Amino acid sequence: PQLAIPASRFAADPHRPRYHAKPTAAWTNEPHGLIRWNGAWHLFYQKNANGPYWGQIHWGHLRSEDLVHWTEAPIALAPGPGFDQKGCWSGSVIVHQGTPSIVYTGVDGDHACVCLATSGGDLSQWTKYQGNPVIPSAPAGLELDDFRDPFVWQQNGLIYAIIGSGIKGRGGTALLYKTDDLRHWTFLKLLLIGDSRESGRFWEMPVFVPVGGRHLLIVCEVPGRSSYWIGTWKDETFTPDDPKPRRLDLFNHFLSPTPYVGDDGTVTVIGISPDTRNASEAWKAGWAHVYGLPRVLSLDGGGRLRQRPAAQLQSLRGPRFSLGERTLRSERFTVGAEGNSLEIVAKFVPGDAQRFGVSLCGSPGGEEETLLSYDASAATLTLDRTRSSLNPKVRRDVSTVPFVLDPGERLELHVFLDRSMLDVFVCGRAAFTSRVYPGREDSRLVRVFSEGGSATLESLEAWQMDQKECVT
Repeated sequence: PQLAIPASRFAADPHRPRYHAKPTAAWTNEPHGLIRWNGAWHLFYQKNANGPYWGQIHWGHLRSEDLVHWTEAPIALAPGPGFDQKGCWSGSVIVHQGTPSIVYTGVDGDHACVCLATSGGDLSQWTKYQGNPVIPSAPAGLELDDFRDPFVWQQNGLIYAIIGSGIKGRGGTALLYKTDDLRHWTFLKLLLIGDSRESGRFWEMPVFVPVGGRHLLIVCEVPGRSSYWIGTWKDETFTPDDPKPRRLDLFNHFLSPTPYVGDDGTVTVIGISPDTRNASEAWKAGWAHVYGLPRVLSLDGGGRLRQRPAAQLQSLRGPRFSLGERTLRSERFTVGAEGNSLEIVAKFVPGDAQRFGVSLCGSPGGEEETLLSYDASAATLTLDRTRSSLNPKVRRDVSTVPFVLDPGERLELHVFLDRSMLDVFVCGRAAFTSRVYPGREDSRLVRVFSEGGSATLESLEAWQMDQKECVT
């Protein structure tokens, strides 16, 4: 039977994003294996095709020519009898000696192991290695808390892997392995051990990539948040500049990023942005979770991590709206652009205002709106979702984080709104995703505002985004 799910099934869903990567329906979770193969992008991910809930984890597969418009490809991996009968869990993908290869976590119901599968052609069919598992279990002699999610990379003719784990009573860690053939692995050492008070008790989905002449370790902590360290990688040893982690996402809604390192050294990542609504709402909708927009990571002259949206996203821009300089004197000003599918770039010069910023998804009477504001005196950025939805089954909260502007720096808010998805890039050096679920049809207004004094809106540009479904 023809079981493909047409996009028309969700045409009336006001919260299903249009231009974000996602499966055609049901459950999705951690991405892994963003690669380029035969001129196309391929994104693999955790998938349960049976419904919008966790279980029977497969490897799904999305394909794109431009990193923006995605087509769902056949499932890459499915659980089978034995070592992965309870699920093909997370891992990563490399092209080794011309052969695309998946290194993934197999779970049999009792314990986890590391397995191998290979493919060719258009990556529509994958074959599991007959000698699986290639790493049957965690190394002996360590008091480990779980063992999964291998990330692999090639260097100097060898292949390295780090596997997520934790040292009981201490904190998260990543186990370092190496091989020359993907089949016979040698455990080397613990790449890094965290402090459970600062970076969680266990590290999921660790990734390790070169960026700007340094190396970047990103982990998804348990409990979940994405953290990173920048440091040096020499003689199979990683030395972080600072033992304390930094947060990849300002408000912690962009998890488990999977990287692609281009031939020019450019690092592009895609991560998951989970739902923040009751599971019953996902059940009614028929889908759960969505991927954040692709981000490009780099280092500035001071060694700080910078994050910006992938340039390919500009292809989605439609009609443009612009607004010139305007002084906001304890007021709210409704911008001419409105809708639920927008790109906005707003630049502010702080004044004496207590706070200032942007209101999104606002209804005319203010019953619903999502506020993104900056307090210059406290040097903090706040995301206020207390009125983002009238639905009591949606998370509605306020989050505030430190954010210090450099001397003379403007506050630049680069916002992508896609129905229930928000991707925001702040001053080109920080970012976050978030979920909002406005329930009113007229919650479409964009406003700029200041409170308790004046601030200057230096400029604002906005584009209506292409409304065609970007996943088929």
